[in-house]
Amino acid sequence: MNRKKITRISIYFFLTIFILTGIFILYTLYLAGSFKSIQPHFAGKSEQIKTKPTGAEDITLYREEGIAFISCQDRRNTKEKGAILLLDLKKNKPEFINLTEQFEQNFHPHGIAFYQAADGEKRLFVINHISKMRSSIEIFRYLDKQLIHLESIEDTTLMTSPNDIIAVGKRQFYVTNDHGKVKGFSRQLEDYLRLPYAYVNFYDGKKMQKAAEGINYANGINVSKDGKTLFVAATTGRKILVYDRNLADNQLKHKGSLHLATGVDNIELDENENLWIACHPQLLAFINHGKNAENKSPSQVIKIDKQIWENLTPNKQEEVFLNDGKQLSGSSVAAVFGNRLLIGSVYEPHILWCTLEK
Repeated sequence: MNRKKITRISIYFFLTIFILTGIFILYTLYLAGSFKSIQPHFAGKSEQIKTKPTGAEDITLYREEGIAFISCQDRRNTKEKGAILLLDLKKNKPEFINLTEQFEQNFHPHGIAFYQAADGEKRLFVINHISKMRSSIEIFRYLDKQLIHLESIEDTTLMTSPNDIIAVGKRQFYVTNDHGKVKGFSRQLEDYLRLPYAYVNFYDGKKMQKAAEGINYANGINVSKDGKTLFVAATTGRKILVYDRNLADNQLKHKGSLHLATGVDNIELDENENLWIACHPQLLAFINHGKNAENKSPSQVIKIDKQIWENLTPNKQEEVFLNDGKQLSGSSVAAVFGNRLLIGSVYEPHILWCTLEK
């Protein structure tokens, strides 16, 4: 083979690699929502309510009492202690109560879940990032607007990157592990290459085991009122995974997916079991927002009716809220009580206190 032919083949080879790399980059940008047009809208009223600490990443409700539990942590200053705040939704003027001010352990909360047992006992489950390499599940008893710490649960083998939790018993719960890799460059590859290494764990009261695998960034998790359907947000997969749950042995069977074409985060259910999902329509903007508060990241809330997730009807969703990040950047949770909508975020020093149109 002569030198000219070898040179020509080399040029074609590197040109092909260059084109394929460009296509991959453009496709990644497309999936991350970089080309998505943001046209803010919301059919209701909203106002910013400051929280302390900042970063109301997760919100869960105790509907019978009309209160919200809010998980707050300044994620740009992880040395600062986080808190669980209580908010009475029946009051017209929001007032926060710090329920963990006297909790003496190293406390940096993330996902939370409220559970009421058959005997009436109420518990709050909290993911606590004790350090970069160590996390626990803190179980509290809720009584008379107080949290009483009961125990801490750890598993350094399977629960390496816990994100959100849902309780199905006094000491039983499912918890998402958003990355398969613990740290370093391989962890970043999971995100940018959308590798399905994340999974869901189940703790049966004695030990933890994997309940679902092969997920693209397992994030928010929730369960239907009857406990038979489990929902998991696959953030980089841009979908909600729906599982049938066996009540006898807690095994999960993948039923199908709800494709949302956006970066899904936490999942909440309203009183009619419609899903309310806070989303990141531009994922790279959200990453940049995490690096610098001046970089705004659009916020989005999507509602999926119960009949849709029951039947897995495709492309049936309602975009209730969308903004360009100026009012609230990086929405991570949306919880509904009556016509009241609370929207929290990962980094912002406030939540949105919204009133929905009736």
